[in-house]
Amino acid sequence: MNRSCKVNRRVIKQHKTRGNPDNLELNHVGNISRYCRFVHSMHDKGLSNEELTILYFNHITALVTCLETYHRDLIILVLNQNQSLRDKVFCELSSDSKHDEPSLQIASIIDSKCHLQDLPGIKESFRQMLGIDYIEIAQNPISPCAFSGKFYNQYSILDIHPNWLGILQRLYEELHNVIHDANYISYQGTDWLFLNEAESVAIVLPQFLLFHCIYKFMKGRGIIVMSDGEKKAPAIWGISETISTDWKVVD
Repeated sequence: MNRSCKVNRRVIKQHKTRGNPDNLELNHVGNISRYCRFVHSMHDKGLSNEELTILYFNHITALVTCLETYHRDLIILVLNQNQSLRDKVFCELSSDSKHDEPSLQIASIIDSKCHLQDLPGIKESFRQMLGIDYIEIAQNPISPCAFSGKFYNQYSILDIHPNWLGILQRLYEELHNVIHDANYISYQGTDWLFLNEAESVAIVLPQFLLFHCIYKFMKGRGIIVMSDGEKKAPAIWGISETISTDWKVVD
């Protein structure tokens, strides 16, 4: 079987699990909340050190999986809704697999041209596909902004995690070590303070990215907002909202 067939099947399978690209934020909060709720629910179960270690590294894998899926689907969403940018990508980049449906063709190009498994690859993919600086757009403040039930004149990921980039880099390095060295989890041990920070970054980072991509490429697309009846602002949810059980994702 040649590579183009493999790519074609994988892209189509991911297309089916993704559904409508416009479901991006609902898909992400549904995915990451599932893992976060499970990990937080297991802390008081009296697990052994070995079981906690397995839980720890499984959660690292889950967080990176959610981020990789989000980064891929965000690029698809932007190109799906911005025709001029999509035409530019179609003109400059080619793919072994050809599809009549734009979102499938975009996904095919991402599959063959982008590497979303580490920070350098993510930065290059956003530069190549969207023409933006990943770090710069992630760090831009939102003005005004609501976070964890409070309103701010402006707020950025740096206000939540000044070292978000270092945390993200370590998260990908930890995943690489776990995947390629089965001895690593016994040697390294766990760092739950780091994992809590990584979990938070994996929750808030995608929201800042989406807001700024909407502002830059998809004006008119709806966003999630918080209102107290007088003030209203784009809303960023944190870990407490993510693991809460008093909401659910609906169509």
